[in-house]
Amino acid sequence: TPDDELLEAAADGELSSARDVGRQVERMLEDPRADAALSRFWREHLNVDRLTLTNYPRPGATEDLYAAMRAEGRALSERLIAPEVDALEFMTTTRATLRPELADFYGAAPLTETAEVELPPTRRGYLTSGVFLATNGHPDKTSPTRRGKFIVERILCGVVPPPPPDVELSLPEAPEGEATRREVLEAHRSAPACKSCHEIMDPVGFAFEHYGPLGERRELDNGLPVDASGEFRGQGFQDAQDLIPLLRDASGVGRCLVQHAYRNAIGQLETDAQLVNIQELTAVFEDEGGREYRALVRELVSSDAFRYAHGLQETPEALQEEGA
Repeated sequence: TPDDELLEAAADGELSSARDVGRQVERMLEDPRADAALSRFWREHLNVDRLTLTNYPRPGATEDLYAAMRAEGRALSERLIAPEVDALEFMTTTRATLRPELADFYGAAPLTETAEVELPPTRRGYLTSGVFLATNGHPDKTSPTRRGKFIVERILCGVVPPPPPDVELSLPEAPEGEATRREVLEAHRSAPACKSCHEIMDPVGFAFEHYGPLGERRELDNGLPVDASGEFRGQGFQDAQDLIPLLRDASGVGRCLVQHAYRNAIGQLETDAQLVNIQELTAVFEDEGGREYRALVRELVSSDAFRYAHGLQETPEALQEEGA
């Protein structure tokens, strides 16, 4: 709800220019209440609050453990909105705020109370967190496909086509010691009807096979050694720790974050005409804003793309010509 000062500015015609709006945006971002709104984007973008026992039953999951995982995700969301923080740190940060039960689960140094700590070498950022790993799988087995789909769509803004209607989606269960989850999926992917979708998602998803359905670290899958290696855009990796920096530095990742923030701000998918809006915001985000999410919001909300329902390509002059 707009506060009195903002309503008065609107009534007095003091929101008619980008500069006027920018002043109000700066004022509102300094309000302590702004942090809750800013961090909500990250909690939704990273599925933090969806992790519950009802939504994601997993072997070994408890209310306390899931609460600790959500708390880690919320702390990360709050960090990502701080001034001078690179928003892409959500993938690469080596520090996290953990409760004692989650520190034990991750194999971090023991804690007696919640604290910000250095993560063990097998964990870094959101993509090795319990929230990501547990919300992208099956109740009793991993899903490289779902993990890969999240990365392709949320981080790379790639398009994964829906499966053909006549494709069998369930996979056969391999007897103990006969095949890993990866091997079962690779056999499934060899079918022509399955290949087009799975070759987009599975290769990056396999990087996280060292983490079980709950996100627990493991070296064996179905009694066999885990193979988490692969290739991303021509660069090889051995596991998630190798892949994550490649994702952070990949072309288009900054633009993808801007695109999701843009959609969140305008409340709908962008039109083709608005793609240039995203491109211009991306240039500011990456070149001038230091990839700071707070600066991105400031630029976005002050822009004509946000101020005018028709978008940046419909300037005030164009709207006047249309009789808007």
